[in-house]
Amino acid sequence: MKAIVFLLISIPIFSGAQLRIEWKNDFEPGEGAATGIVLNEGNVILSLTHVTYLFSSGGTTLANFGSGSGAMEIQKVQNKLYLIGGTALRIGSLTGQILESYNLTDDDGYPNALQNGKILGNGLYTAHSYNYLLKYKLNGERVFTKKVAELSTPEFLKAGGGYIYLHCNVINPSHGTRLMQYDTLGNQKWSIPVGYLDAMVADKAGNCYITAANPESTVTKINPAGEVVWSKLLNGQWAQGMSVYGDSLLLCGNISLNAITDKNQSCAFSIISATSGDILHQQDVDLYEDINERERMKTIATDGKAIYIGGTHSDENPRCFLIKLSREGNTTGIGENKTSNNFSIYPNPGGSQFRISCGQSDVSTLNVTVRNISGQVVYKKQISCNDQKTFTLDLGKQAAGNYSVEIVSGKDKTVKKIVVE
Repeated sequence: MKAIVFLLISIPIFSGAQLRIEWKNDFEPGEGAATGIVLNEGNVILSLTHVTYLFSSGGTTLANFGSGSGAMEIQKVQNKLYLIGGTALRIGSLTGQILESYNLTDDDGYPNALQNGKILGNGLYTAHSYNYLLKYKLNGERVFTKKVAELSTPEFLKAGGGYIYLHCNVINPSHGTRLMQYDTLGNQKWSIPVGYLDAMVADKAGNCYITAANPESTVTKINPAGEVVWSKLLNGQWAQGMSVYGDSLLLCGNISLNAITDKNQSCAFSIISATSGDILHQQDVDLYEDINERERMKTIATDGKAIYIGGTHSDENPRCFLIKLSREGNTTGIGENKTSNNFSIYPNPGGSQFRISCGQSDVSTLNVTVRNISGQVVYKKQISCNDQKTFTLDLGKQAAGNYSVEIVSGKDKTVKKIVVE
């Protein structure tokens, strides 16, 4: 892997608060495509198809998981890292070592070529290259094999809310491309037509998000009952990777074909509200000077402080990259303005209940506004300091993550960062 290249330039955006690249890592040809990102206590784990790396939040390489450590899916469960790919399930530490490895086979004893897979509860669910949904124990022992159709080709498998979601091209019987929901016993709950997809993800509540394979992506949210909640066009962008953070859906890919000018094929990413589908932020990112070089973002993740994106560039002998982006001039994602020291918020980090203390403020009215990492207002209230000096801030309806609290008192404004756990 090559040395880190630090980029200090600002990047043009379509809307929202501007982000900048803090650093970019380039990888050697032959290490494979970027397939997944896991964030853990300030460190970044990036899986490629042939190898997996551990980086610090500053971009320094801390560990290489070793030859054959590549994965098609990567997932953190408690204090272990699960790497799913090839014909094996590998279990690693979060510090860069492979601890265990189990070869996975089908009913006939043949190796199962893993193109997908997710850990849910105490099992690994994966779809066979042709016709089957399989469950394995985390020691590699097969639990069940369920037939999906007489002839089918699985494209994506995700899990959330106690359900497994499988996107599959059902050839026989001729049903076309469908999204299917299964319970943990392998029983199909429903199957709906969705067309060809570029990306799919499920959240903890069991909602499934899909992007249709169009020049410009259409993003759709489907609830656990199989009903469409919303469907939005992602203007100017072609999404090929997705992740969920709190109430935000992060998407990455390219600018769309109709947005390309002068052969520029740069990357693009978006943040949208998982609740409404409203676009909160869009930005294109041109990483390489050669305007004929195609850049593709494939996997995206955030810890609420920064956004990490992995992808590839060049059509001939493609190479991977990993970048870290944060709000311009603010590497923590959400700023903290200490114009006034009259106010305190505690406990912090907290569960979802916080106390705001007015301290020595002589202002009778406070305007309190809370925003999530995407800048979306999630709470707004005017309170009076005349009768009492402490107030409860209830964020019980909000997802875990980082938030900013803006307190306006007269001409003074204080912005403090809090963490909902």
